[in-house]
Amino acid sequence: VILDLKDQVKQYAVTNGTQVAQKRKLANSGLDKLLDKAFISDEIGIEKPMIGFFEAVWASIGRYEKDEVLIVGDSLTSDIQGGVNAGILTCWYNPKGLVNTSGLKPDYEIRNLKELLPIL
Repeated sequence: VILDLKDQVKQYAVTNGTQVAQKRKLANSGLDKLLDKAFISDEIGIEKPMIGFFEAVWASIGRYEKDEVLIVGDSLTSDIQGGVNAGILTCWYNPKGLVNTSGLKPDYEIRNLKELLPIL
């Protein structure tokens, strides 16, 4: 999820996968009702962490300063690397407390989504 922190919080899902599978997951979790929009790689034609994926997002929502956008994700290779590629803040959602051996350094690391509130 990317959070636009400019004037108010806006929530976008940015996800790799097929439209059918990802829309079903969002609906089943209830997240679809909380999101302003979902960006799915199958629709965009490019997967995270490629910068083209994020350029498609920016084309839809506009560009913001690095400190106004945060990507929260559980994948170091697609979410965190994607955020780094896009030049935005990153937050690794790591509920299992895995050791980061990737060499990537997220701006934040959380184990519980409630930990996002102080970050925002």
